[in-house]
Amino acid sequence: MKRGIILSLLVGLVLLFGVQTALANEQSGAAGPVTISLHGPHVGASSETFQRGSATGGSSDEVVWYFVVNGLDRGTAPAQLTVTFKGAGQRSATGRPAGNGSTQHFYVGTPGHDQLLGASVVAASDRGGKLVLGHVSWKTASQAKEPEQPSAPKEKNASEKPAESKKPKAPAAEAPPKPAENEGQAPSKKTVWVSVDSPITVLLHDPHVGADSRTFGNEPDETGGLTDAVVWHFVLNGLDHGTAPAHLTVTFQGAGEVTAVGRPVGNGSTQHFFVGTSDHDVLLSAAALVESVGVGKLVLSHVAWDDEPEPEPEPEPEPEPEPEPEPEPEPEPEPEPEPEPEPEPEPEPQPEPEPTPEPEEPFLPFTEEKVTVIMEPYLPFTGDNRSHLLWIATWAALAGLGTRRLAFRRAR
Repeated sequence: MKRGIILSLLVGLVLLFGVQTALANEQSGAAGPVTISLHGPHVGASSETFQRGSATGGSSDEVVWYFVVNGLDRGTAPAQLTVTFKGAGQRSATGRPAGNGSTQHFYVGTPGHDQLLGASVVAASDRGGKLVLGHVSWKTASQAKEPEQPSAPKEKNASEKPAESKKPKAPAAEAPPKPAENEGQAPSKKTVWVSVDSPITVLLHDPHVGADSRTFGNEPDETGGLTDAVVWHFVLNGLDHGTAPAHLTVTFQGAGEVTAVGRPVGNGSTQHFFVGTSDHDVLLSAAALVESVGVGKLVLSHVAWDDEPEPEPEPEPEPEPEPEPEPEPEPEPEPEPEPEPEPEPEPEPQPEPEPTPEPEEPFLPFTEEKVTVIMEPYLPFTGDNRSHLLWIATWAALAGLGTRRLAFRRAR
């Protein structure tokens, strides 16, 4: 019993140590740094012509440039921004995470109007989205003379809030802005933006998270001037009067992260956003970054896409009539056989020439030939032939003796 308890305690301690080690490694393991360059269309922006806003981030410089980077990992540490201006040279700033840390904001000040040559962000994140210039804030001569002028709208808003609270909020019923009001366009001179030191993040209304463009309310004519196949129309209400255009970040299941700039309607307390996707998609999340003290709700108003009519079945082609058989050509008459040429007559054999008679030898008269016989002289017998006979007899005797012996041997 004691051994079982001790064994279980040891196993529990080992597991606890392994979990603590894994958590420590996960917390200490920093993600690889990623470098994000400035959005291409914003390179070369001038503070005098770019979209003007009011957020300064607490900076007291004459001109304040407001940058936004999104698409980072959740909980990313403050990133470092490096900006290069034509006149002020190189400036740097530290990011201010918003929400879950996937979006960060930067405020960079210059002593006067300038031109933006380039910018880049280095963040400890495995992924990154876009680095954009949100707006430029700068003081006019009237603002320098009357520094207390921006506080007037706030007092007016405070006095108008009770009247507005009596009216029911209906963001979906408000008309969208005209398509001619392009994003990135400088606001009208009559517009007075409310200055807020730090923007706040408004998340998408919970019931609209997971909305599918195929099943959500479809209004094909409300596209906000976009030409994408599917356009998502968002509405943010309950803002302060004169609120600067907000920045919306939307995450889709297929298209990923997409950003848009708000289009203020009326006195600026309501803003509309139009986001396009290339095809039907599912809405995972959305967050608006706005410079306002009071905020309402961020909702998905409707989706706009054209119903594609089913193609009418093509009529079956009528069967082509079978071609009539072409008449067979009449057989051409056989050519008459050419008459065989008459055989040429064989040439008559030429007569063989008669042999020429050999010339006869002239007849000569017979003459008797004389034969002379030469007689050898007679030689007397000398007796030398005896020795030859003796030798012959001796060889004959030896041959007979040998023959006899041979016959005797065979007889045995």
